[in-house]
Order: sequence, then C-alpha cells, then structure tokens
Amino acid sequence: MVALKIQTLDDIVKAYLQSLGFSQENCDISVSGVIDKLQNDFDDNNVIYALDELIYKTAKKIFAKEKLSKSQKIAMFKLCFLQSDGASKWGVDALFEDAVSVVAVGEMKEQVLRIVPEYNMSKMEPQIIEFANPIDVVKKFF
Repeated sequence: MVALKIQTLDDIVKAYLQSLGFSQENCDISVSGVIDKLQNDFDDNNVIYALDELIYKTAKKIFAKEKLSKSQKIAMFKLCFLQSDGASKWGVDALFEDAVSVVAVGEMKEQVLRIVPEYNMSKMEPQIIEFANPIDVVKKFF
C-alpha cells in the first residue's frame, strides 16, 4: 500500500497527476503549470472537483458524440489517457481543452471503450411461423 503525505495544494495536484500516469519528475514540473492555469478555480475544499472539471471540459470536446454522463466522460478521459500513455506523450497540455493536440484527440478516440455495439435501426421483415406437427416429433424418435 502506498502512503501519501499531503500537506499543500501542490501535494494534492501531484497525487492527482500521478493517478493519471505522470512520473514523479513530470509531476514536479507540471504541478505549477496546472495550479497557475486554474488559480481562480482552486480553494482548499474543492481541488479535486476543479481538476475533474478541467478534465470534463476536455472530455466534452473529445467525446462529444458519445452519449455519456458527466462522470462517465471524466472516467472515459482518464481511461483513454492512461491507455494512450498520455502523460509521457503529451504531458499536462492534454488536460486543457484549448491546448490538447489533434493527435492526442485522435489517439484517445481510438481508445474509447464500448461495452456494447452501437444500435442500428432497421426494418424487420415479417416471418412465417410454422407450427410443429406432432407426427414429425414421433418420427424423430423412431
């Protein structure tokens, strides 16, 4: 089990970024950029909420065609970001809606997890119902 010692706002942001696959060295560099970008949205009680909102804005852009709730889009972004190894490829820029690259968007769209295929409406043709003949059942046995 990993023990995290959280004392400051930097520690919370660092732990959040590490959960997205950032290494210790990348976190040290990226934390100040994230805090500077979202300085107005942070306070001591809603740091995680502000970070999730940051991801949600980007997720809305990437997964616009997906019919997902807000929490599902946030989770999908995190999943696709981790599967694409986004922390090492694109860094913290992929978290910001205005800075995410087209390449990052394309790769993350490829990683979308779909539990069931999309439905396709079509016309069902009428089918003839054939009733079973009891004599045919007896013939199968003998």
